[in-house]
Amino acid sequence: MPNQKTFVGVDKIYYALITQDDADAYAAGSPVAFAPAMNIAQAPKSNSKTIYADNQPFETMSSEGETETDLEITGLPLDTLATILGKVYDAATGRLFDNGGTPPDIALGFRAEKSNGDHRYYWFLKGNFLPPSEEQASKTDTPDPKTTKMKFTAIRTIHQFALTGSITDSVKRVVGETSDTAFIATTWFDAVQVPSVGSPSDRCCC
Repeated sequence: MPNQKTFVGVDKIYYALITQDDADAYAAGSPVAFAPAMNIAQAPKSNSKTIYADNQPFETMSSEGETETDLEITGLPLDTLATILGKVYDAATGRLFDNGGTPPDIALGFRAEKSNGDHRYYWFLKGNFLPPSEEQASKTDTPDPKTTKMKFTAIRTIHQFALTGSITDSVKRVVGETSDTAFIATTWFDAVQVPSVGSPSDRCCC
């Protein structure tokens, strides 16, 4: 089946600054291209607890927390780095001032390619970046390029969305796949995609 194929590629990383996330609404700015993608690994944190009664397992409870997403990219310009980390960038002199700063809430989107040419599309609706891991080395007679590695920690929104049926809840990510005929990918990166009961054209937030 098409949706059971393995992943063979990843590209089109975008980010958007979140402008509102509260009980009233969720809103984000226009998506901006981030950096060429080399590798993306998602690792949701989860916990489970088994209750024993009558000398045997009686009930199991589980919960899911944040998702740590490791991104390996070719590199970032200083102005983009300042934006996602809450640093100060002086455009007049082309310098970043590493003043500590507070990383803003960010939405992160990308897509993954499958072996049959289909794609799975992602938007994490809320999270923060940690400063990147960078490495430099002296040139030798053998090319040894050094990449930039960043960690993005995604959490659920404060705002609760109307999902399917009677379910209303906060959301950590929105995912779609081109193998599903109901899914529309053409406008995926035009805006941060959020849940919405209704037609596919309504499933965005500007």
